[in-house]
Amino acid sequence: MKTKNQTAVAFSILAAFVLIFSSCKKTDNIRKPGTFPPVSTASIKDVQVIISSSGANFQSVMLDVQKVEIKEDLDNSNYDNDNFADEDDNMDDHLKTVDEFGQWKSLGQSPKLIDIASLKNGAESLIGNNTAMYKVRKIRITLGTNNYVIDNAGETHALRLENDVEKVIYIRVHEDDIDEDLTLKQQIFHLYFDAAGSVKVDNGNYTLEPIVRPFSMKAFGELTGQVLPEDVNSLVKIDDGQGNTTLAFTEKNGEFKVRGLKEGNNYTVTFEAPGYSAQEFTSVIMEKGKKTEFNSITLVQ
Repeated sequence: MKTKNQTAVAFSILAAFVLIFSSCKKTDNIRKPGTFPPVSTASIKDVQVIISSSGANFQSVMLDVQKVEIKEDLDNSNYDNDNFADEDDNMDDHLKTVDEFGQWKSLGQSPKLIDIASLKNGAESLIGNNTAMYKVRKIRITLGTNNYVIDNAGETHALRLENDVEKVIYIRVHEDDIDEDLTLKQQIFHLYFDAAGSVKVDNGNYTLEPIVRPFSMKAFGELTGQVLPEDVNSLVKIDDGQGNTTLAFTEKNGEFKVRGLKEGNNYTVTFEAPGYSAQEFTSVIMEKGKKTEFNSITLVQ
């Protein structure tokens, strides 16, 4: 017969065993840092890539878009590091689909021709749509060989790419470049294609040197207004005071809209047209998520 002391010892040993076993099971279920994404950032998001432009002094600038891809992180361990992939070299990305900085994923759109010159003053085109689990760091656009320009006389000119590298456009994105709707679980990537600056003309030869930059509605400003006379295709030059110039062309009613302008208080905006005196405005202010509007500007001959 067991004594009371022996029974107490047996229960103590059993309790200790249960505690140890229970602790081991709990330890197995603990999420190690960097192994699983936090619940708040782990949900699958709908990713949309939208392209726009400020136009060009041509009837059309046709881009042969073959493929659009995003590069997203492999897990959520670097979610809070906005500069994690800044050292990710574009030059070797075409050699592999995955590396230490992330993996490439197609956005599933079929190849298509896009008239980038028509996507001005707020017009835009969806060029890719898919889902992403983790943070997107880059966007890649692959162009085909059927790129061309239709000039104002209606003549068509092939757009030559200097080399195969220029057929692939890489756009690096950061937190400020993304518009996110947590309720809809949606991320929108706006891309501005500088059509006027990307097309080079030399002795009748047309060359494409793609200039594309990302922007968001939340972190960039917008410039709008109207230039008179309405029937004049006026040019709007926007200089940010740091050596960067954005060109825009007015619509038939003289109105214009330029998005994706960084915050600053030293912008110079110039309005001009052939046969008219240019008008210049200095110290123009751009604010994040806000619109700067010019009243009607009238050019005089």
